[in-house]
Amino acid sequence: GTHFDFVLFDCCLMAGVEVAYQMRNMCDYIIASPTEIMSKGVICGELIAPSFSTETEQAARSICEVYMRHVRNDAGFYNSGCISAVKTSELENLANICNDIYSRRRDTIPTINPAAVQPYFRGKQHWFYDFGDFVRRLCRNGDGTQDESYGLFQAAMDKAVIFKDTTPYFLDVTINRYSGLSTYIPRMTCPTLNSYYKSLDWNRATGFIR
Repeated sequence: GTHFDFVLFDCCLMAGVEVAYQMRNMCDYIIASPTEIMSKGVICGELIAPSFSTETEQAARSICEVYMRHVRNDAGFYNSGCISAVKTSELENLANICNDIYSRRRDTIPTINPAAVQPYFRGKQHWFYDFGDFVRRLCRNGDGTQDESYGLFQAAMDKAVIFKDTTPYFLDVTINRYSGLSTYIPRMTCPTLNSYYKSLDWNRATGFIR
């Protein structure tokens, strides 16, 4: 029954739109990374002061800024990091817009080549892709222009993701597009994952997988 000002995930691959939406009623803000977190973690002494800021949204932004400053000051292997802060009260509007997009573009979803979408995973765990890049490709018309619904989506994302920052690379993954949130892309070869996905609040709200 506890409602938190914010939840900070010091663990890998948690900045998924599915995670954020599942936790929308548990906290006001979520701070997480769509990629892995390096072994040093996100916790450091400098995060304590902004954590107790009187204004929660600014505290969430400041925590992200401190984290990325530490990442950029690291050398070599550790100079890799992605972080975002999500305002959970904006997620219902985002879900409504995605419900409309997914409904109208249902036949297009299976045609999106996951290999062309910005990845956040390493190795063969093909489960985490950039949410904004996926929807951008989904809303592309045959002549290469963007459907007007993409503008609505981007506006909703700008309100929901209040902070996002990334290094140009996360280890061996090049970050060309960064919306601050990841998404799962359904695959015919993953029936168990697809079936489980249907139980998530995000899928119930958007009808992504039917």
